Amino acid sequence: MRLSASAMLAGVALSATRTLAFSVGPHPSAFATTTSTTTVVPRTHMALSMAKEIAKFNVGGHRYQVTRTLLEQHPDTMLARSASQVWQQDPESEIFMERNGIRFQYVLDYLRDGNVFLPVTESKEALIHDLNYFGINANDDMINDSDSKLYSTSSAMSAIRKEIVELDLEIAQLGLDSASKSLAVKCVQEFYKSSVTQTGTSFVIHLDNDTLHWNLLQSADGANMCNHHLERFGLEMRDACNYVIHVQELVKK
Repeated sequence: MRLSASAMLAGVALSATRTLAFSVGPHPSAFATTTSTTTVVPRTHMALSMAKEIAKFNVGGHRYQVTRTLLEQHPDTMLARSASQVWQQDPESEIFMERNGIRFQYVLDYLRDGNVFLPVTESKEALIHDLNYFGINANDDMINDSDSKLYSTSSAMSAIRKEIVELDLEIAQLGLDSASKSLAVKCVQEFYKSSVTQTGTSFVIHLDNDTLHWNLLQSADGANMCNHHLERFGLEMRDACNYVIHVQELVKK
């Protein structure tokens, strides 16, 4: 039987298609010597394993995750017993405790380290009460509160403030002393520049725009200190008004 040209072309195309279909990809023998030993663990089994290792506590609305290894180190405590298989059939369920949730973190610190350092905001007596409630034998000496430290710090701060005040006074005193000395020198210079010849004669010194020295004279201490320095040169300040001071030579006896 003779095939038409179209049938012959269709046969060639089909043959080519089959050839390509069998030639794509590695030969089946390539897999003959390959053996896989990887074991896939379902995610649910991994999560369950981790859940068994961690106990979940809800303490006054605050959630904590605690390793069962830590709890097993304290088997006689309420925490360890409540997380045991006897009392907790579902290891993923939360164990609710009607206690202070913020302070519970320090309970765990005591279980982990055998001691705890409390901030100023927490009471040592309240933590000891919580530890007793959870069946934890607490050593008072291992609970370090901030009361004594706060007292010592407060005392130290008071001493520091006192020192600062005294230092400020010393600085102010030095400032007065320095200003009074400079004013006395200015008065002495004006005295020698003037033509004062008679004993007891006064002369005027203008302190225009000299705010430093004028402010010095507004205090009794400043004026007295200035006069103290002037006495060394046989002078004294008689009065001061409106940025003008009157200085006179001391009467010689």
